[in-house]
Parts: sequence; C-alpha cells; structure tokens
Amino acid sequence: MPAVEHTSTHQARSFAALPGPAGGEQEFAQCLRDLIVLTGARPPDEPSWCAPETRAREALRQVFIARPAEPAWFEALLRAAIHDPNPSGNRTFVKPMLAAYGMRRVQHALIELLAHGTSAERAGAAGAWYWARELGFGDDDYTAMPQQPDDDRCADLAVVWRHTALRVFLADSDLDARRRILPMLPLAADAYPAELRPLVVEAIRIARTSSDEYLRHRVEHQVSGCGSHG
Repeated sequence: MPAVEHTSTHQARSFAALPGPAGGEQEFAQCLRDLIVLTGARPPDEPSWCAPETRAREALRQVFIARPAEPAWFEALLRAAIHDPNPSGNRTFVKPMLAAYGMRRVQHALIELLAHGTSAERAGAAGAWYWARELGFGDDDYTAMPQQPDDDRCADLAVVWRHTALRVFLADSDLDARRRILPMLPLAADAYPAELRPLVVEAIRIARTSSDEYLRHRVEHQVSGCGSHG
C-alpha cells in the first residue's frame, strides 16, 4: 500500500510506513513453491544475485500475463495473497484472481478469512482487500485477460467488509491484524448503521490509546477524513 495519499486539494499527505508482519516468511515461501508447481512456472537462474522470492514472483507474473489463472489455482493464489509479507507485492496474486475469477468471488473469500481466519489470515485478507476493490490492473499486463460478468463494484460486499472489519478490529487484539485492518476501515460514523456507531467510537479509542505508534499516527489521518480505503 502506498505511503503517500492525496487530499481533495491535491496536496500530498505523508503516512507512516506500514510495518511488516512478524514472521510468516517460511509460510509465504511454501505458497510460492506450491504455485510454481501448479502453474509450471520456471524461475530464471539469472541473475544469481536476485533473491529466490524475487525470481519466483517474476516467473509467476509471466505466467499470469500469458494466460488466465486456471480454476484449480484459486486456493493457492488466495493463500499467496494473504501470506505475502509485502503489502504492495501481494497484488501479483490478487490481480490475476480478479481477472480469472471475478471480483465477487475474490472479495467474498477475503471477507470469509477476515471473519473466521486466524489473526495472520485476517491481516493478510485486509492487505489483499486493498487491491481487490478495483478492477483496473494499472501497470500490470492483465488487461487482455477476460473479465467475469459480475465485475461491478460489488457495493453489497463493500458494506459487509466494512461491518466485519469494524467488529474484527475490536475483537482481535493482534497487532499485525489491527495494523492491516485500520487503513481499510472507514471511521466516519455515517458510514455505519446506528447500532454500529458506538463501535466506531471504540475503534478510534483503541487506536488512539494504543502503544503502537503506527496505529496512533494512522487513526488521526483517518479521523481527519484523509486516509481510509474501506
């Protein structure tokens, strides 16, 4: 996720960098190995100085550019997306999922993980949600891939996400989960029905009184109306 966002007056506001998750590197490495086997991707041997993870990412990216993801790849792509410790790199897996399976299926899977997953899975689902909200593929070369007929904004699922994220932010005290969920969590009371508005007040209190500098910094930007991606 970018560390700089723009206000309505086009003035850049700087955000504290999102700290990386603690641990999880081995699990992500296994996700990459599973995808390499599934897709038949061939990581290049050169340059030898390049990290194995970087070579694997590039090999997989080339596969996804060349052809749509197959039905049997869904779960492996989902696991890679949520376990990727790089909050920008995970789009390597999210964008091909949108192109091949459609926004609705991908968003529904992320909501299920947010609601019922482990703390690490919840953190990863929030990170993946950032890229799953839009169909645009940006500089990635997935625009030639087919788009599913349900590729609308999925406004109903955006509401479900928002309500679920609010409840999970309060219920799960895991620091990585809260760090990833907060930027995806609108903190304007009018974004919620009346019965959930007290939870918004509590979420703001938790972030403001946290011992974590990132949460304290981030919540002030969102309360001022310039930093939520929900």
